[in-house]
Amino acid sequence: MDEHASGPHQTRHRHILLKVLAGCGFFVLVLVGLLIFLVHRNSYGVAIPRNIAKNLSFDTYMPRQLPGNYKIDDNSYTADLGVLMFQAGDGVDGTLTFTEQQRPKDINFGQLYKELFSDGRTLSDVPYPSVWGKTKDDRLALSIVSNKTWILMTSDASLKEDDMQRIVQGLHP
Repeated sequence: MDEHASGPHQTRHRHILLKVLAGCGFFVLVLVGLLIFLVHRNSYGVAIPRNIAKNLSFDTYMPRQLPGNYKIDDNSYTADLGVLMFQAGDGVDGTLTFTEQQRPKDINFGQLYKELFSDGRTLSDVPYPSVWGKTKDDRLALSIVSNKTWILMTSDASLKEDDMQRIVQGLHP
């Protein structure tokens, strides 16, 4: 009897083996796809807690790139009177306080910036109109205006223009 002869019995085993291998391959592909999805979804780190986000009626943005060692404090989220507030800290230089609210329709931002900033400067090459500088009370501020949301970051930290650029570039809804 020839060892390499293929009869109906061996052919059936090959078909079963191929089906098992195909099923395993499909399972591995699904598992890899799921892992990639989970890593990508969580790659931004923190997110607004659902119990707070569900009460907001505007698009919210998370700064995914912060300067230095700043990290968003997961326990700092509050929402009151339609304003979201949260903070980021680095444990050394200070705190970044973010407020977000629905973009007011009746505010002239150019005039507001003249009143708010002692030395307001417009950022270029950013996805949203943004102005930053020192406030009249000598705090650092960054104003970002999207189509539906106004974001204001204030801080006592010593940040520079490239830090502000990084924050705005890293904003994602």
